[in-house]
Amino acid sequence: MTIVSDHAFHIGEQHLRQGTPSQDYTATGTRSENAAFATLSDGCSSGGATDIGARLLVLATRRALSEASTLNPTLINRERDLYLETYRRTLELAPSDMLATSLWATLDSDTLTVNVTGDGVFALIFADDTPVHFYEVSWDKNTPYYPAYRLSGLNEQFKQLHDSPTPLTVIRGQVDNPIYTEDTYYIEPGLQGLTFTFARVGEMFPTPIIGVALFSDGVTQVDGYTTAEVVGELTHFKSTSGQFFTRRLNRFLQDARKRGRGPLDDIAGAVLYDERNEL
Repeated sequence: MTIVSDHAFHIGEQHLRQGTPSQDYTATGTRSENAAFATLSDGCSSGGATDIGARLLVLATRRALSEASTLNPTLINRERDLYLETYRRTLELAPSDMLATSLWATLDSDTLTVNVTGDGVFALIFADDTPVHFYEVSWDKNTPYYPAYRLSGLNEQFKQLHDSPTPLTVIRGQVDNPIYTEDTYYIEPGLQGLTFTFARVGEMFPTPIIGVALFSDGVTQVDGYTTAEVVGELTHFKSTSGQFFTRRLNRFLQDARKRGRGPLDDIAGAVLYDERNEL
């Protein structure tokens, strides 16, 4: 197995001060000898027990990705939602407890696929010295479409928050470049997520893609840092052995607290990295 993975999450200043639990959760796993996946979720602060919902959503996504015979995002998300509803009913939780985002990614020898249902950030890591590229997904009125809106009639609740179709913004940038590109998509309620598919070697980028990092939107809310700076810090690995992302996150948090208050919101990340460094 040449693709290694690691994941970690940490409570933010706001929840720490309020004495409430972290609402971020994340996990990684393998699909085959040369394919791995990562999944991440961020609970909605105005929902119910969404710290539990985020964990259940990650577990449901991990199960769907582990068992999937094909990497069709619509089918994977459909299976994820079925598992999530089963978990919710078994634990007698309310639909509002499940209000959380879903990000997942798969990396194999040829292709990188990233699916975002809700909001968050993901970054592409390249061979050689090509700068890391990041994509920040956000929704109008800071009210993203969560997978749980498809449960028990909550879709109507989302429609009350938004006109239809709803604008979704994707900001694309590089960690060493202050110039960003902004794209707007108009999304109908009920979508199965926004999917990005990249050939690891192709004409789109000058060098091969060797890794991907998923982040909750906590990376956009670190006191004293821009999103590009946070993404750059959290994708700069001295080695990729063991808990390489956990070490990187812990070191960044130490440095961030010296500069300011650190992450204001919970922060989570998951990384898939091909140790061959070339294709």
